[in-house]
Amino acid sequence: MSGIKLPTESWLEGINEMLAKEGFIPERRPMEAFRRWCIESKQSLAFGAEATRVIGEWFSRNTAYGLHVSQPFGRAAFYWDMCFLEVAMPLVYGTVQINPLRQFRSVPAHLIQRLASSPVSLEGYVQHFQNAYGVFVMEENIRRLDEANPSDTGQFVIGASRQLSSATAALLSSPPSAKALEDSRLAVEIAIKAVLILTLGHTEETLRKRPFGHGLVPLRTELLKVKPCLSFTEAELAIYPEISARYRDLPDDRDTLWKGYELAVRVVAMAFDIIENELLSRQ
Repeated sequence: MSGIKLPTESWLEGINEMLAKEGFIPERRPMEAFRRWCIESKQSLAFGAEATRVIGEWFSRNTAYGLHVSQPFGRAAFYWDMCFLEVAMPLVYGTVQINPLRQFRSVPAHLIQRLASSPVSLEGYVQHFQNAYGVFVMEENIRRLDEANPSDTGQFVIGASRQLSSATAALLSSPPSAKALEDSRLAVEIAIKAVLILTLGHTEETLRKRPFGHGLVPLRTELLKVKPCLSFTEAELAIYPEISARYRDLPDDRDTLWKGYELAVRVVAMAFDIIENELLSRQ
């Protein structure tokens, strides 16, 4: 830690006041404070560094952040050895290299070593990590791009991200909750609708009507007008029960929960990529 600059109490007090005046809700202030600290201190810091702890603990003690967030900044879940493992999303500015295998939290080293020694499983994990990390980073980027001209797209992006976070929490609970499948399904639906609103001019009202509504297949078909080569198939969407199934027992076997979650992360990452690029092109 030699040479690492850490934010002072007075700096944290000042940045909190500034962020409050700028309209940042408590849940978003630690992340934004970390970003600005990296810029002001001219350091390249990754999630898990001492600055992360100092900033997170300060906001937990001094704002309502601690009431809303029990885990720092962001996380995802990965299914390995028949259990769901917690993966921290690295908050990185600068040129810091990210090693996905070092992002597991409270996971025995033996499990990580087993994963690293299985080429197929490791490749699947790295791809999933990249998608989850893409969602984490792009959501914040989209928020900033959307703040200048708030739109329905921004709200749908936030909604998709929240559903994905809820699915993550459900999978990391003990035991994993079947609610993760419902949350994953909704994340997919909302993310696709966000793209259609931004790129094709749909409104929330038009997307409520036939042939869309909660139908994932019609939504995917419409999405093909925006991106002819999609990263997910119509057949894959069959993993999700109909929306009416929320009133019945949902499948709770772990393989199904994982397939639904992994698909949701993949679809949301693709949707956010389309949205971010479209917003950047309009700047």
